[in-house]
Amino acid sequence: MLAQVAVAPQGGAVTIRAEVDPGNAEAALVSVEDTGCGLAPEDHERVFEPLYQVPGGPERSRDGLGLGLPISRELVLRHGGRMWVESEPGKGSTFRFTLPLYDIGRLVDPLLTPRNRQRGSLALLRVEVAMRDSAPRRTMPGDPLGAAWRVVVACTTPSMDVVLPRIGADARSETFHVAAMADEHGARILARRIDEQLGASAECGPEHCFWSITTTLLPIPPAGIVLDRAALLVRITEHLDSRTEVHRERRAA
Repeated sequence: MLAQVAVAPQGGAVTIRAEVDPGNAEAALVSVEDTGCGLAPEDHERVFEPLYQVPGGPERSRDGLGLGLPISRELVLRHGGRMWVESEPGKGSTFRFTLPLYDIGRLVDPLLTPRNRQRGSLALLRVEVAMRDSAPRRTMPGDPLGAAWRVVVACTTPSMDVVLPRIGADARSETFHVAAMADEHGARILARRIDEQLGASAECGPEHCFWSITTTLLPIPPAGIVLDRAALLVRITEHLDSRTEVHRERRAA
């Protein structure tokens, strides 16, 4: 990734920094700054388009296929971060990306109480929300995906459920993950509650968005039987890493 974003002339410099994101204590911010030729404002987004080459750029930029930056941004997105560039012609470029900082075990452990373990399973709900291309721009609320996130959070019960940090976002869609101590019936109730509240929302309802909710159940032994915590966390991580798409629009009720 660093080889894709850093371009410095002979005798120039590339500076790499990593820190906690000043705007979000739960994310890391990585910056790669070079002393190259810089980018015009109209190229700030276009450099992330597949096969795009900056007109009049250095010869080195034409050695590849124009896929490095798009792939880099996609990798960052899949890990729940975002990637962008800050640049001016003749003043070099700074590419920045964020990655979430969180411990899945620390988030899930409070749910694994003896009482909750009697439910026999941990339900993992994936809520995929996408904005409609056909939604009238003049009526589109400011942040439909943020509104959908708030709906999901409001539908959960803190003593039994946890909404994992937001990951997998792009400009028009986002995937939310909920871990819930619930059996199949309880998971179905929670999924139905989220679906109904999304449908009733004026900010992210069917006029503006469509969505899909899927559920995976992981067996949990009752209290008194050893829980393989490491294996459980691996299963949760695999669930987060898997990627699906919202294939069809949800019909309004």
